[in-house]
Amino acid sequence: MRETILTCAREQFSTLGYEATTIRSIGAAAGCDPALVTYYFGSKQQLFRACFNLPEDPTELILTRANEGLDGLARRLLEGGLDLYEQRLSRETMEALMRALITDSATTQRFRTWYREEILGQWLESLGVAEDPAVLARIEAMLGSMFGIAVMRYIVNLEPLASMSRRELIDMVEPGLQRQFDEVVALARTRAAVRQWSPPTS
Repeated sequence: MRETILTCAREQFSTLGYEATTIRSIGAAAGCDPALVTYYFGSKQQLFRACFNLPEDPTELILTRANEGLDGLARRLLEGGLDLYEQRLSRETMEALMRALITDSATTQRFRTWYREEILGQWLESLGVAEDPAVLARIEAMLGSMFGIAVMRYIVNLEPLASMSRRELIDMVEPGLQRQFDEVVALARTRAAVRQWSPPTS
Protein backbone atom coordinates (compact mmCIF):
# COMPACT_ATOMS: atom_id res chain seq x y z
CA MET A 1 0.00 0.00 0.00
CA ARG A 2 2.88 2.36 0.73
CA GLU A 3 4.14 2.13 -2.86
CA THR A 4 0.60 2.59 -4.19
CA ILE A 5 0.26 5.77 -2.15
CA LEU A 6 3.61 7.02 -3.48
CA THR A 7 2.59 6.32 -7.07
CA CYS A 8 -0.71 8.16 -6.67
CA ALA A 9 1.02 11.04 -4.88
CA ARG A 10 3.59 11.48 -7.65
CA GLU A 11 0.85 11.54 -10.26
CA GLN A 12 -1.23 14.11 -8.38
CA PHE A 13 1.70 16.35 -7.45
CA SER A 14 2.74 16.30 -11.10
CA THR A 15 -0.67 16.94 -12.66
CA LEU A 16 -2.44 19.03 -10.01
CA GLY A 17 0.48 20.80 -8.36
CA TYR A 18 1.41 20.92 -4.69
CA GLU A 19 -1.33 23.23 -3.44
CA ALA A 20 -4.24 21.41 -5.10
CA THR A 21 -3.12 17.96 -3.98
CA THR A 22 -4.45 16.82 -0.60
CA ILE A 23 -3.98 13.86 1.70
CA ARG A 24 -7.65 13.06 1.15
CA SER A 25 -7.36 13.08 -2.66
CA ILE A 26 -4.26 10.88 -2.55
CA GLY A 27 -6.01 8.43 -0.22
CA ALA A 28 -9.00 8.29 -2.55
CA ALA A 29 -6.79 7.62 -5.57
CA ALA A 30 -4.89 4.91 -3.69
CA GLY A 31 -8.11 3.32 -2.41
CA CYS A 32 -7.31 3.77 1.26
CA ASP A 33 -8.34 5.88 4.22
CA PRO A 34 -6.52 9.25 4.36
CA ALA A 35 -5.42 8.29 7.87
CA LEU A 36 -3.30 5.53 6.34
CA VAL A 37 -1.50 8.10 4.18
CA THR A 38 -0.77 10.10 7.32
CA TYR A 39 0.33 6.93 9.13
CA TYR A 40 2.94 6.14 6.48
CA PHE A 41 4.16 9.65 5.68
CA GLY A 42 2.96 12.10 8.34
CA SER A 43 2.18 15.36 6.56
CA LYS A 44 1.66 16.29 2.92
CA GLN A 45 5.07 17.94 2.88
CA GLN A 46 6.75 14.78 4.20
CA LEU A 47 4.95 12.75 1.55
CA PHE A 48 6.14 15.18 -1.11
CA ARG A 49 9.71 14.77 0.11
CA ALA A 50 9.36 10.98 -0.01
CA CYS A 51 8.50 11.35 -3.69
CA PHE A 52 12.00 12.80 -4.26
CA ASN A 53 13.61 9.37 -3.99
CA LEU A 54 14.82 9.32 -7.59
CA PRO A 55 16.23 6.24 -9.36
CA GLU A 56 19.55 8.09 -9.65
CA ASP A 57 20.84 10.61 -7.13
CA PRO A 58 20.93 14.02 -8.89
CA THR A 59 23.79 15.17 -6.65
CA GLU A 60 25.96 12.21 -7.62
CA LEU A 61 24.99 12.59 -11.28
CA ILE A 62 26.05 16.24 -11.43
CA LEU A 63 29.22 15.98 -9.36
CA THR A 64 30.46 12.79 -11.02
CA ARG A 65 30.21 14.38 -14.45
CA ALA A 66 31.66 17.68 -13.26
CA ASN A 67 34.68 15.95 -11.74
CA GLU A 68 35.49 14.07 -14.96
CA GLY A 69 37.15 17.21 -16.31
CA LEU A 70 36.28 20.37 -18.18
CA ASP A 71 36.45 18.97 -21.72
CA GLY A 72 32.99 17.85 -22.77
CA LEU A 73 31.45 18.86 -19.44
CA ALA A 74 28.42 20.57 -21.00
CA ARG A 75 27.50 17.53 -23.09
CA ARG A 76 27.94 15.15 -20.15
CA LEU A 77 25.68 17.24 -17.93
CA LEU A 78 23.06 17.69 -20.63
CA GLU A 79 23.01 13.98 -21.44
CA GLY A 80 22.91 13.02 -17.76
CA GLY A 81 20.15 15.49 -17.00
CA LEU A 82 18.01 14.29 -19.90
CA ASP A 83 18.62 10.65 -18.94
CA LEU A 84 17.42 11.37 -15.42
CA TYR A 85 14.50 13.55 -16.43
CA GLU A 86 13.15 11.27 -19.14
CA GLN A 87 12.87 8.24 -16.90
CA ARG A 88 9.15 8.09 -16.11
CA LEU A 89 9.52 8.08 -12.32
CA SER A 90 12.06 10.90 -12.39
CA ARG A 91 10.07 13.00 -14.82
CA GLU A 92 6.88 12.87 -12.75
CA THR A 93 8.77 13.66 -9.57
CA MET A 94 10.77 16.50 -11.09
CA GLU A 95 7.68 18.03 -12.68
CA ALA A 96 6.05 18.04 -9.26
CA LEU A 97 9.18 19.59 -7.77
CA MET A 98 9.28 22.36 -10.37
CA ARG A 99 5.65 23.22 -9.74
CA ALA A 100 6.14 23.16 -5.97
CA LEU A 101 9.18 25.43 -6.21
CA ILE A 102 6.85 28.10 -7.53
CA THR A 103 3.99 27.61 -5.07
CA ASP A 104 5.42 26.24 -1.81
CA SER A 105 7.94 28.26 0.21
CA ALA A 106 9.07 25.29 2.33
CA THR A 107 9.96 23.32 -0.79
CA THR A 108 11.80 26.34 -2.19
CA GLN A 109 13.87 26.64 1.00
CA ARG A 110 14.68 22.94 1.01
CA PHE A 111 15.74 23.02 -2.63
CA ARG A 112 17.89 26.11 -1.99
CA THR A 113 19.66 24.39 0.90
CA TRP A 114 20.25 21.20 -1.09
CA TYR A 115 21.52 23.15 -4.10
CA ARG A 116 23.84 25.35 -2.03
CA GLU A 117 25.28 22.63 0.20
CA GLU A 118 25.29 19.54 -1.99
CA ILE A 119 25.90 20.93 -5.49
CA LEU A 120 27.56 24.35 -5.31
CA GLY A 121 29.47 23.71 -2.10
CA GLN A 122 31.09 20.48 -3.29
CA TRP A 123 31.78 21.71 -6.80
CA LEU A 124 33.38 24.95 -5.58
CA GLU A 125 35.50 22.94 -3.17
CA SER A 126 36.72 20.76 -6.05
CA LEU A 127 37.69 23.96 -7.91
CA GLY A 128 39.55 25.28 -4.87
CA VAL A 129 37.13 28.17 -4.34
CA ALA A 130 34.88 28.62 -1.33
CA GLU A 131 31.78 30.84 -1.41
CA ASP A 132 33.22 33.31 -3.91
CA PRO A 133 30.32 35.64 -4.86
CA ALA A 134 31.57 36.29 -8.41
CA VAL A 135 31.94 32.59 -9.16
CA LEU A 136 28.66 31.74 -7.44
CA ALA A 137 26.76 34.27 -9.54
CA ARG A 138 28.18 32.88 -12.79
CA ILE A 139 27.38 29.29 -11.86
CA GLU A 140 23.87 30.16 -10.72
CA ALA A 141 23.13 32.03 -13.95
CA MET A 142 24.51 29.12 -15.97
CA LEU A 143 22.54 26.42 -14.15
CA GLY A 144 19.49 28.68 -14.18
CA SER A 145 19.55 28.66 -17.97
CA MET A 146 19.57 24.84 -17.93
CA PHE A 147 16.63 24.84 -15.51
CA GLY A 148 14.76 27.21 -17.82
CA ILE A 149 15.30 24.94 -20.81
CA ALA A 150 13.87 22.01 -18.84
CA VAL A 151 10.81 24.04 -17.86
CA MET A 152 10.17 25.20 -21.42
CA ARG A 153 10.65 21.71 -22.89
CA TYR A 154 8.89 19.51 -20.34
CA ILE A 155 6.47 21.71 -18.36
CA VAL A 156 5.39 24.46 -20.78
CA ASN A 157 5.86 22.17 -23.83
CA LEU A 158 6.98 25.15 -25.87
CA GLU A 159 7.48 24.36 -29.55
CA PRO A 160 9.73 23.68 -31.31
CA LEU A 161 11.84 23.05 -28.20
CA ALA A 162 9.46 20.40 -26.85
CA SER A 163 9.56 18.20 -29.95
CA MET A 164 13.26 18.48 -30.74
CA SER A 165 15.21 15.26 -30.54
CA ARG A 166 17.70 14.87 -27.72
CA ARG A 167 20.58 15.13 -30.16
CA GLU A 168 19.21 18.32 -31.73
CA LEU A 169 18.70 19.89 -28.31
CA ILE A 170 22.14 18.95 -27.01
CA ASP A 171 23.89 20.03 -30.21
CA MET A 172 22.13 23.40 -30.04
CA VAL A 173 22.76 24.12 -26.35
CA GLU A 174 26.18 22.53 -25.82
CA PRO A 175 28.53 25.09 -27.48
CA GLY A 176 27.23 28.09 -25.53
CA LEU A 177 27.01 26.15 -22.29
CA GLN A 178 30.54 24.78 -22.68
CA ARG A 179 31.88 28.31 -23.19
CA GLN A 180 30.18 29.34 -19.97
CA PHE A 181 31.74 26.40 -18.13
CA ASP A 182 35.17 27.27 -19.55
CA GLU A 183 34.79 30.88 -18.41
CA VAL A 184 33.53 30.11 -14.92
CA VAL A 185 36.25 27.52 -14.25
CA ALA A 186 38.92 29.94 -15.50
CA LEU A 187 37.49 32.64 -13.22
CA ALA A 188 37.40 30.26 -10.26
CA ARG A 189 41.01 29.20 -10.76
CA THR A 190 42.18 32.79 -11.19
CA ARG A 191 40.46 33.95 -8.03
CA ALA A 192 41.74 30.93 -6.11
CA ALA A 193 45.30 31.73 -7.22
CA VAL A 194 44.91 35.38 -6.23
CA ARG A 195 43.70 34.40 -2.78
CA GLN A 196 46.53 31.93 -2.37
CA TRP A 197 49.21 34.52 -3.12
CA SER A 198 47.60 37.54 -1.47
CA PRO A 199 49.84 38.89 1.32
CA PRO A 200 48.33 38.68 4.80
CA THR A 201 46.79 41.88 6.11
CA SER A 202 48.21 43.32 9.27
